[in-house]
Amino acid sequence: MKPQFTSNLSLLCISICLLSTSIQKLSWFANALSLPPNTNSRRDFVVSSTTTISAVILSSKPWVANADMPMPLPNTEPRNVDVGGGFDLLRSDTTKMPLDVLYPPSMEGLWVCSRIPTSVEGDLFQAQEVWKALGGIESLVLTSKGTNKPETYLTRFLKSTEMPEDGVVNDRGFELVQRRKQSRAELLSSPQVTWTVDQPNVLKYSINNSNDKFTTLTVKSRTVELPSEQKAGFGFNELICIEEDRGGGEGASKMASLVGSNNKILRAAQIKRRYKRSYDDQGNRVVEGLEIIKTYRVLDGIAGIEFPTSTVKSQIRLTRPPSSPS
Repeated sequence: MKPQFTSNLSLLCISICLLSTSIQKLSWFANALSLPPNTNSRRDFVVSSTTTISAVILSSKPWVANADMPMPLPNTEPRNVDVGGGFDLLRSDTTKMPLDVLYPPSMEGLWVCSRIPTSVEGDLFQAQEVWKALGGIESLVLTSKGTNKPETYLTRFLKSTEMPEDGVVNDRGFELVQRRKQSRAELLSSPQVTWTVDQPNVLKYSINNSNDKFTTLTVKSRTVELPSEQKAGFGFNELICIEEDRGGGEGASKMASLVGSNNKILRAAQIKRRYKRSYDDQGNRVVEGLEIIKTYRVLDGIAGIEFPTSTVKSQIRLTRPPSSPS
């Protein structure tokens, strides 16, 4: 009986200590609420404190979502790019760049563009995919052993009321349609292209004339070397976001939602062109240029523009069609 009595006594002591600690905490809580504790009856204080707290909780109006409350705006601030040389394709600020590339006024109208790839460096697959997305013919990408015939297609330059300077801009929609016509898949019907001269930084066209498969080309950064009478050279440098939506219909959309993919591919390409005006042997106006296209790896919408994955160099020559005035 002695061991059991000792054990019960120990439990009683522990219970008294815990009760004393609880009463001290309740007293401190009462002081914090400016409620003077009842020194005559600790039990009355505990009951009254519990009743007060319950009344406050029950009288509080629960928060209910209101349909009229404005939804929080999406975060449009540029993300912190930890990797040096990274460019955020999803939240880039395009308001400070020139609206479009300005060409000399004498280039207004139709021209015949001849483009010859002269070298390809780096990842051939990436170079080819971007080349095709920009409107190029699949077979024209230079290989290590093959030779290339030039791309030849019509292009057009027109005036833009959005440009403050005197000059013309390239009709990017017209040029892409003419360039894609060289592909065998595009011989029967032209691609559906959406582009306007007052919003020249976004071009969207269908892939193989499909309603749910399309490519969007968006200029994210641009610098321009303006033409002038003092110098014959001019050009530009653009960073383009290439978004390919592969579509696939309702079934593909359901599968994409299950696996966490939206069936879109994001690529980045830098296009540099430098032109020079001159004359041919017959005295006709020609415009010759060099083009460099670089591709970059894209991860989570960030393009690593410090190290290109491929580089394609081409020679460009613009001449007037026989029926067009020089």
